[in-house]
Amino acid sequence: IMPLPAEFGSKLKNLRKLDISGNFRPQLPQSFSEMEALEELHMVLMGCESFKPKEFPVSLKRLDISNNLFAEIPLEVLCLSNLRKLK
Repeated sequence: IMPLPAEFGSKLKNLRKLDISGNFRPQLPQSFSEMEALEELHMVLMGCESFKPKEFPVSLKRLDISNNLFAEIPLEVLCLSNLRKLK
């Protein structure tokens, strides 16, 4: 599986729902935060050990990061002010 291209987020600014589950690519491109309309993101079974909430668009309402390798969820997830469901 190929990694997401660097310009991924800047090319898909109007995308509202994204499921990249099972892709085993724990690093998101910096442009990911540019996906201004993204409301729902599924990142299940990706082998992630950590994540940086500041990489995610603030428009997120639903985030599914279940079945990964997290030891803890960073407190910065609270900065996602529109987030209503975290799994």
